[in-house]
Amino acid sequence: MIVKSSEDALVYFDGKSDIIIKVPDTFKTGPDHELLGLCGSYDDDKSNDFADLTGTLYNDINTFAKTWQADLTCVRDPKPPGPCFSPDNNLAAAYDEAERRCSLIEGPTFSPCHKFLPFKPYKEMCMSDVCACNYTARDDCVCDALALYSRMCAVKYNVTLSWRSSFVCRK
Repeated sequence: MIVKSSEDALVYFDGKSDIIIKVPDTFKTGPDHELLGLCGSYDDDKSNDFADLTGTLYNDINTFAKTWQADLTCVRDPKPPGPCFSPDNNLAAAYDEAERRCSLIEGPTFSPCHKFLPFKPYKEMCMSDVCACNYTARDDCVCDALALYSRMCAVKYNVTLSWRSSFVCRK
């Protein structure tokens, strides 16, 4: 879903887990356009980017991020997931499966974005997702990372990809 405000601010939400907000440069100035948040204050002054709603500045990014936490009961599990889900405890095969599934991002379907946006971080995110997912029971483990790469390419570089199919992250 894409929402565009009368002032040309865009909000894209995939209906599940990702949101992208893009605002024009006119939001940098003016009394009605003060932006604050995890992404900074949008005033080209990096020295005040780690400020909370009260204007308190933080040196530590984790402490700063916690000031924006809406649900204080939402705490990330400090233990990372295991190396890779494997239905038969064959971790090498599970890693190979994650590599196989996520290598799609390196191929021709996503190549129009490669000159603008490096795919490696998104492939790593994809592999992490596949490794944490029961990919034998679900075929959508790659979808979030591929969708994010596609959206970032569209929003930042105006390159639209047609990558979903009946075989990959169904349309």
